Amino acid sequence: MDFYQGYEAIEYDGFPFRTALHKIGLSPLHWHEDIEILFVIDGEMKINIGNKESLLGPGEVILVNSNQIHNTSAVGESSAYIQILQFHPEYMKKYGIDLNEYIFSYSTIESKDEKLNSQLRSLLSRLLLEIYRKRDGYKLIAQSCLNEILCLFLRNNAVEHINYKMQKRMSNNCSQIRIQRLVDFVENHYTEKITLKRFAGREGVNENYLSRSFKSTMGCFFLSYLNTYRLQKSINLLINTEKNITEITEDSGFADIRTFIHVFKKNYGVPPALWRRRNISYLKESMDSFVETVQNSSLHHEFNLTLKDKESDKITGFACFVSDPEIVKSLLAPYFNS
Repeated sequence: MDFYQGYEAIEYDGFPFRTALHKIGLSPLHWHEDIEILFVIDGEMKINIGNKESLLGPGEVILVNSNQIHNTSAVGESSAYIQILQFHPEYMKKYGIDLNEYIFSYSTIESKDEKLNSQLRSLLSRLLLEIYRKRDGYKLIAQSCLNEILCLFLRNNAVEHINYKMQKRMSNNCSQIRIQRLVDFVENHYTEKITLKRFAGREGVNENYLSRSFKSTMGCFFLSYLNTYRLQKSINLLINTEKNITEITEDSGFADIRTFIHVFKKNYGVPPALWRRRNISYLKESMDSFVETVQNSSLHHEFNLTLKDKESDKITGFACFVSDPEIVKSLLAPYFNS
């Protein structure tokens, strides 16, 4: 699975869903059509969904709806083991349930139903272990686990039904397509002067209307998204090049050094030059250590550097796919009901 800053296309290799245990470090902002369930097995994870930030510890579960912009990162200098489960909204159509008609709203942080939370942890754990062990009939059991998980959401008020006619009008609305064009425009022209007014003029729509549509679709205001995109580019340059701050300012699209430093400090707490000094050695040492551990460890982790800048192919994040079933079983043990 390769994903970049922006839209992620998820491939299922003939199976109706995909799940794996990952040791995450950093990930860029991205979104996808598929619904995603994240289960923190060990460590702590920060997740941003739209403009809402949540901190999840061991045993916490959170759901990301289709096309919600989000990113994850481990907390502090440690990594976190996360089960990621992804499936397309049309998965349940064969059972007469169109998940496009529902908006999921669930996380163990907000749910006070510990029985439900415990059932979900147990089902997610069993599903993941079946996939890793690959015993006879494992696909049937894994799919049964996912079906039961979705039924728990449906029966426990963890979803909101959308009127079908309203959903149909939404799907026919060109707003989503327009926002996708705007996101693509940012990706291709982020080094230029970009304003919402300029793009609204290109599209022949009102600037305020476009601003509201963007906020509704992406969960954040356009300027916030643009600055975040440019900051991601600047982080890549700070880590992977020896360019000075003036050059990075220009190459990441900020109007001037003063603006770049202000936005960077607002988001990361320190100016970019200081951030580079503090973090570049740690990040590179972490990456080197991560690679060495994967190559030499008897745990048989499979190192998977999939978080890259689309243009330069430079690393903007790192993750580790855990491939040993016994390691998975050991990590999941606290979450089984049996």
